[in-house]
Amino acid sequence: MTREGRGAPLQRRIARSGSADALQITLFSPTQTPKVTDYYRRTLGSGGWRLISDAKNPDGSVVFYAEQKGMPLWVRIWSTSDSAGTMIEMSGARVARDSTAAQSESSISTNRRHRG
Repeated sequence: MTREGRGAPLQRRIARSGSADALQITLFSPTQTPKVTDYYRRTLGSGGWRLISDAKNPDGSVVFYAEQKGMPLWVRIWSTSDSAGTMIEMSGARVARDSTAAQSESSISTNRRHRG
């Protein structure tokens, strides 16, 4: 089990998959789900992160979408079925500068066409 920084919940890596451009990591924490959720909510709202979406799914899981320097990160948090702890699934991707610039240019030209 590892601790990542001050105030971080104790967590252990369960799985890791992905490539150089996209990565998904699943963690387990024996810490209660509300504390883990609060930690990620605070962390993704500071330190260069911008918390864009904070939603609760019908299944009770909480999903965050955040960005740091244009890089997207999705975090899904849910209680284990036996309530012994919390699962955390983090998925991120590297966005190429070319695709970001292309999206911005496409958005600008689309907006110009719609204005007349």
